[in-house]
Amino acid sequence: MCAVFLAAAMSIGAVSSESDLDARVDRRTELMSVVFRLSGANEYNQIQSNWSYGKEVDEYFKQFAKHDAVVAAKELRERFDVSYNAPMSLAVHLVDTQNFKELISFDRKPAELDSRWRLRETRDFVKKLADFAKVSKFNEFADAHEGLYRLIEQRMKEFVSGGGYVKWFESYFGVRPHTEFVVIVSLLNGPCNYGTSVVFPDGREVICPVIGADSFDGDDKPVFNENHSGLLVHELCHAYTNPIVDRYAEQLAKPGKRIFRYCEETMASQAYSTWQTLMYESFVRAVVVRNLLATKGRMAAEVQAGRDADRGFVWVGDLAKLLAEYEKQRTKYNSFEDFVPEIVAFFEDYAVKYEAEAKSTLAKAPKIVRMIPANGDQEVDPGLTKIEIEFDRTMMDGMWSFVGGGPTFPKRSGDVHYDTACKVITMPVELEPNKEYEFWLNRGNFTSFRSTEGGVLQSVHVTFRTRGE
Repeated sequence: MCAVFLAAAMSIGAVSSESDLDARVDRRTELMSVVFRLSGANEYNQIQSNWSYGKEVDEYFKQFAKHDAVVAAKELRERFDVSYNAPMSLAVHLVDTQNFKELISFDRKPAELDSRWRLRETRDFVKKLADFAKVSKFNEFADAHEGLYRLIEQRMKEFVSGGGYVKWFESYFGVRPHTEFVVIVSLLNGPCNYGTSVVFPDGREVICPVIGADSFDGDDKPVFNENHSGLLVHELCHAYTNPIVDRYAEQLAKPGKRIFRYCEETMASQAYSTWQTLMYESFVRAVVVRNLLATKGRMAAEVQAGRDADRGFVWVGDLAKLLAEYEKQRTKYNSFEDFVPEIVAFFEDYAVKYEAEAKSTLAKAPKIVRMIPANGDQEVDPGLTKIEIEFDRTMMDGMWSFVGGGPTFPKRSGDVHYDTACKVITMPVELEPNKEYEFWLNRGNFTSFRSTEGGVLQSVHVTFRTRGE
C-alpha cells in the first residue's frame, strides 16, 4: 500500500457516503500479480491480461523468473492452494511496496486475510517479495507507468460516479461507520475479480474489491462497462455477507456440505473448493440479483439468475425470491442478519431436494470403461495418433466437451467422432515426445458429454506424459 493510501485509511470518517467510493491502481496488488504471473499461475496469465501493459511486464521481469519469491509463490500454490483471491488478500494487508510492513500484525491472523496464508510461510514469502521488488526495481517500473495508472484510475472513478453503490448497500445492510470504499483496478488479473477487505482491530475497515482489466479501447487501454457494474456489486457484497456466513457457519455447515458433495467438481472448476465458499457465493449472488432487480429491472435480474444456474448455482433464483421477504418486512427484520435463520431453513430444505435430484442424475451418468492412453500414464508412445474413450452406455452423438487449451492440450489432427454405437469417442492427435499433456472431460459450464438418458459425465481430469524418443 502506498503511503497516501495508508494515510487515507487512517483518517476514515464516521459515516460513509457515495463520494467515498474511490478507485486506484495499487502497487501492492500489481507487484503480487507480477510474481504470481511469473510463477505460472493461470489466473494471472489469462488471455485478457496479455495487453500492451502485460507484454511490458513480461519483457521487463522475465529475467527474474527464477527469483526466490517466484519459486515460493509456486510452492505455496502447490502446497496450500494459494491462488486466485489469496495473493490479493495478502497484498492489501501490506503497508506498501517500499518497506513491506504488516498493515495489521500477522501474529494474530487478521480477520480478512485469506486462511490459506500460514504465519511462518507468509512472513518468509513477504521477505522474498520485498527482495524481488528491490532487485527488480519494481517501483521504478511502476513510476514509469504512473501516467497509465492515473488514466485507469480516472476511468474507473468516472464509471462508478453516480452509480449509487455504497448508498444501496447501506440501505440493504445498514451504514458501515469508519469505512472506506476503494475499488482497486488490477491490470494483470484479466477477467478475475476478488472481494478483498481489511478490518483493523479498532473497527475501522477498508472495503477494497479488486476488479481486473479485461476490456480495452482502440488504444489498448482498459475501459469499463455495464458488465463491470455487476462484478463490482458482487465483490463489494462479499465484505457484507462473508462475515455473516462465518457467524452462522455451524447452522449452514450441514446443508452446505450436503449440497457441495454433489457439485464439488463444478465448484472446484471455478476455484470454489469448500462448502463455505459455496455459501459465500450463494449469499452474494442472491443479493446481486436483488440489486439488479432494484437498479436495472426484472430482465437483468432474471438473466443474472440464469447465468448463476449455468455455473452450478441453480438455487440462487429461489434464494433471491426469498430475500424479497426480507425487503418487504424490514420492520420485522431490523437487519439482514436477523433474516439469516430464514436463509438457513431455506438451505436445509433445499439440500434434501438437491440431494435426491443429484442421486437420480448420477444414476444416469455415464462412466468411463477404458481410455487410450490410460489416465496418468507416464510412458505414452509419442507416435500415438488418437485418444480413445469408451463409455459404459450410449452417448449423445455429436456432443462432447474436451476442455483445455494452451501447450498442454493435445494438438488435434482430425475431427472428433463417435463410433456407430456412440459408446467410443475418438480424437485424432499429434503428440510430441517427452511432454506433459492435460485436459478435462466436461468442466464447469462445459458439460456436453451426456448419455442418451440425459445423464452428465462427472468432470474427469486427464493427464499423461509421452516418453522421450
